[in-house]
Amino acid sequence: MRSSICSRHRRRVSARRSIAAVGTVCAALATATAHAQDWRYCLAPLHAEHKVYISAPFVTAKSMERLQDEFANALSRAGLRHGAVQCPRGDEQSIAVMRLQAARFNRESGNAVVEFDRWNP
Repeated sequence: MRSSICSRHRRRVSARRSIAAVGTVCAALATATAHAQDWRYCLAPLHAEHKVYISAPFVTAKSMERLQDEFANALSRAGLRHGAVQCPRGDEQSIAVMRLQAARFNRESGNAVVEFDRWNP
């Protein structure tokens, strides 16, 4: 009788561990998915001076509108005129590629690409 009680107890403990492991994996995947979609960088052209201000890539949960406003305000506080701000969204790899392509495109179009790191997204 004692061995059957111990056996049932072991099965319950094993089942709890399995459920906990599945829960941990699901939480990790959910976190990874959320982070994968929250990578951004911001850029703002100044067409009159043939410049584009561009930030480093970063992870955030802020809305696009808030980021655009914050980047615009940081540029203005630095005394830099600029046009419309854009903050594309993607996973870490796609943002790195998009940022490189944007910089390359602007350089080929005759614009100076200015790294702007005087803000904290």
